Amino acid sequence: MKLKQISIFLENSPGRLYEATEALGAAGLNLRSLSICDVSGFGVLRVLVSDVARARQVIMEKQLPARVDEVVAVEIVDTPGSLAKTLKLLMENQVNVDYMYALAGTSSGKAVMVFCFSDNDLAIELLNDLCTWEKTKPLYERIIRELNELSSRPRLTQAEAEKFNKLREAEEIVMALKDQIDSAVASQRSQEFYDLDQYMENLKIMDVWLDNILAPYYPSQLTVIGSQMRFSPYSSQEVIDSFNHPEENFFYDLYEQWYLPGILAEDIEIIG
Repeated sequence: MKLKQISIFLENSPGRLYEATEALGAAGLNLRSLSICDVSGFGVLRVLVSDVARARQVIMEKQLPARVDEVVAVEIVDTPGSLAKTLKLLMENQVNVDYMYALAGTSSGKAVMVFCFSDNDLAIELLNDLCTWEKTKPLYERIIRELNELSSRPRLTQAEAEKFNKLREAEEIVMALKDQIDSAVASQRSQEFYDLDQYMENLKIMDVWLDNILAPYYPSQLTVIGSQMRFSPYSSQEVIDSFNHPEENFFYDLYEQWYLPGILAEDIEIIG
């Protein structure tokens, strides 16, 4: 299940941890679980409390910086190897764990681990636009057009042959998943989100969908955890070059078709 966690940033000096925990206790706030780590001379205290909003108010009154984060609590069987099994499932689906710690005081006979994933609920607009059959029909039609165009050529270069094979594979996979993709995305905001096995299955559907619905931009690739292009985002020259190759740059079309109109409609004077 999703939980709200308060992250408190402490100077790494004697008494600062006491000051934070004493203030929470004096305010009648019960600590459900906590974790602390050292980052470049500062400590980050992550706490699950009975009242997150009140806890943040108390901590801020102590002039300690704090923020509220969303984490995911996962119940696992309390036996040797159970955590490794859970992590293996996450690894196989390329879900990154930013950090994790144990939840104390459970009485269910099971262990509860608190995870912060790189993207807890995939709630980003890009997925809303790309992980839906209705909005991606034009991309599927483009797959068919490019397949037909490449098929009509007497000879293909190696790069064209590789793209043709990718497009042909994508045509089959998109048709196989088109009745599953919308429900997979919807599950990330429903009770199914808390079922780890179901979460991983739906994540895999979205990952395969993205990889194939964007086949017209091959060899560029987009997945639920990142993108892969032959242009490096760390080179200004290559970023500029990517705009000279829109046939490989899905970001160009995505922003032009779905985001730019909304930006222009706001009549913004300065864009940074």
